[in-house]
Amino acid sequence: MYKGVGKDKLEVAVKVIDMRKFSSSGLEMLENEIEILKQLNHPNIIKLYYVYKTQTHTYLVTELCKGGDMLEFMTRKGRFSEEAAASIMTDVIEGTKYLLQMGVIHRDIKPANILRS
Repeated sequence: MYKGVGKDKLEVAVKVIDMRKFSSSGLEMLENEIEILKQLNHPNIIKLYYVYKTQTHTYLVTELCKGGDMLEFMTRKGRFSEEAAASIMTDVIEGTKYLLQMGVIHRDIKPANILRS
């Protein structure tokens, strides 16, 4: 976790990607995903703040979601109330609708890819 400098500190997450583990087509897909993330601006989609690249690694600085992912939460909590489930699904549907309006299809929507703030 990185905290910015100054009185208005912004906590972020940094995803470190080892570029040496990707094939050329995999690198192309990753670059495409990064370009898409740069264009997105929706409260239910993680924000990409900055991309830093070296010869071997790419660092994605993103919004931090301290609540972990939905799979971990479901494992700990178990069942949801109908109201809680409806709220979660509304957020997922709104985010997905925004992606579709932007011409983006998220092909891997699953609890492990749904983050909680």
